[in-house]
Amino acid sequence: MIAALKYKWDNKNVLDYALQEGERKKAFEIAREMKKDGLPITQIAKFTKLYVEEIEKLQPGQPLFYQRIFSPKIGSRIHILQCTFKL
Repeated sequence: MIAALKYKWDNKNVLDYALQEGERKKAFEIAREMKKDGLPITQIAKFTKLYVEEIEKLQPGQPLFYQRIFSPKIGSRIHILQCTFKL
């Protein structure tokens, strides 16, 4: 019974993480377009919920895979996963 619950929660955590990554990728895509159109970085950060440092490092034409710059708050689940698996 405990193994089944652990399996269920593990699957839920993986799905939640995948959804967060998808939302984050979309935010980066939107931020890159907004930056290309000349909007102020502070306004882009406000609308996309990305950090200013992340937006400043976005380069037009470069694939988002190479622009994966995360600055999550220390102690968050994403931060722990990044430290453990070096995402």
